[in-house]
Amino acid sequence: MGEELRKRPYKAIDVANFLVKHFNEHQQKITNLMLLKILYYLQADYLRKEDDAPLFQDDIEMWGYGPVVPNVYHSFKENGVAPIQQTYSYIEEDENGDWSIVNADQVELDANDQEEITNLAEKIWRKYNDRPFDLVEKTHEEPMWAEQREAIENGQRKIKYNNEDIHNYFSKAENWPW
Repeated sequence: MGEELRKRPYKAIDVANFLVKHFNEHQQKITNLMLLKILYYLQADYLRKEDDAPLFQDDIEMWGYGPVVPNVYHSFKENGVAPIQQTYSYIEEDENGDWSIVNADQVELDANDQEEITNLAEKIWRKYNDRPFDLVEKTHEEPMWAEQREAIENGQRKIKYNNEDIHNYFSKAENWPW
């Protein structure tokens, strides 16, 4: 199977694989924690734009360390706190009901999205890579997470971010973490 050009909204795992490939190709270490925060801010960036179309279709949940796309977390959790060395392959059902294994080399994101994703991901990585928990703290200060703090700290699960709330909050430039 050759490369398949995908269109927005993507699967979050496809965006995550794109980022893992990018950072590995540039000898930059990316951990699961940093990857998940970058995905969150990428989604916020796409949601704040005029068409406010999401970058990816997956839900983002509020966890103890901030925003998490659960299937991306679980795909890379075996790395623990170590840098992610390789992309994640997954099984996908096509429109005919056939199943196939998809690896990162088979998926291509739109060229414009690739550039935007890379630019913002690099900006976040440069600022926070050596101190990712500063980024966790920033997400905890944002009202969407802060309003759910007690529930999260008491172990409530599956609290989802609302795309409209993300759009409204990040439409104000002063709310970005730089």
